Amino acid sequence: MKIIFVCSGNTCRSPLAESIAKSLLPHDSIASRGLFAVEGQAISKESLEL
Repeated sequence: MKIIFVCSGNTCRSPLAESIAKSLLPHDSIASRGLFAVEGQAISKESLEL
């Protein structure tokens, strides 16, 4: 199965959802993207702490 999570900046919601999904579905293709994402922008500090 292929799953993609999309949000505006790809720094909080979609990377967090991607991480959770990858832990639950390790054999599936899972990614996250942002509609207005800036290449190289890191995940937010708050999301990383979760």
